Formats: sequence, structure tokens, C-alpha cells
Amino acid sequence: MKFLDGKKNGEFLTSFNYTKNIESGVSFLSTQRLVFDMQFESGLDMDMRIDDTSMTLTDNSFLQTPSADYSFSSYLTIVGDQPFDIQMYNVGPETAWITFGKTRITFDDVSSSNTYASLLLQANGTDVTSNQDSIAFPALTTLDLTFSSPKNPPATSGSTGIIMPGRYAMIMHVEGYDINGASVSKTVNFGTVSVK
Repeated sequence: MKFLDGKKNGEFLTSFNYTKNIESGVSFLSTQRLVFDMQFESGLDMDMRIDDTSMTLTDNSFLQTPSADYSFSSYLTIVGDQPFDIQMYNVGPETAWITFGKTRITFDDVSSSNTYASLLLQANGTDVTSNQDSIAFPALTTLDLTFSSPKNPPATSGSTGIIMPGRYAMIMHVEGYDINGASVSKTVNFGTVSVK
């Protein structure tokens, strides 16, 4: 079955679609995870989009994961007292810059009312502050965003109000602007993450 390569502006490539159905139902506990492993055998690029509702065509080469379900843990583990990185992919079509102002990651404890947030520190190793935006983020490239350890109140440094170990609903909100000056805004729900 041919598939559409999103990076090649609609050129069809020859490949095969593999689908596996499970004949009977499978039950999971909320503490269990389903492990899916992929190994690349060629140089074909693949982009993973998490809970992306902007894709309207069914024939594309993106690997989509289902919407987040808070009863299941996601694949992320955060060390609570350390900064952490999240990779972001620019699907284009324009170059963009990420701003400090409203870019955040929030953590909502699934078993209590405790909430925390992380602030953006760096993009590809370059500081991002209220006075300095990220480096240019060209279309079809990846940007490494470094966030502060989650705290309440949120802060770029220090250990006051640091997140406690547990399971949290994690949501990232990114804001910025593109080469045309238009606002860029994206919210990604990562589901339930483990904080150590």
C-alpha cells in the first residue's frame, strides 16, 4: 500500500501498511504500560505527532498516537528536582520563534489538588528569557526545549515549592510567532507522566 510522505509535498512512496488486530480484549491496570518498539531500517524520516487534531487527510506518513488517557501512564518520566528537555518539531510551512511569556508545562496531580508548572529555560542550548526569544526554528526541523524543574510557584531556579514524586497530568503550551509576524500557539496533552 502506498503512503503519502508529508516531507515531500505529497509525493507517494512505495511501502506497505502493517496492521495487527488483537482477537480478544486485553485488560490493563492503570499502572501498566503497553510497550511499542520501532527500529528504523532505512533513512526514511518519520515524525510522531501526539494528539494532533489538525491532520485531516488519512493518507500520510506520520505515526499518530491516540489522545491522552489519564488512567494510563505515558512514556515520560520526569526527575522532579532537575530541568528536563522536550523535543518539538516544526511542521511548517514557516520559520518560527518560541517566546518565554506564555510557554509553560503544567503538572496536575491525578490523586490530589496539587499543581505545578515548569518555565522555558533554553532552546537548543540558547537561553530564552523575557528579553530574549528562542533561536529561529525553521520548518521541518527539531528544536530541543529545556524547561525548569516543576514548582509552585513556578520559577526558573531555586528549590522552593518543588514538585513531589507521583503521577501527574502533563500539558505543554507553546507560544511564539512566525516569519510573517503571525502568532503561533500549540497545546500538547502528554497524558499521565511519572515524576520521580
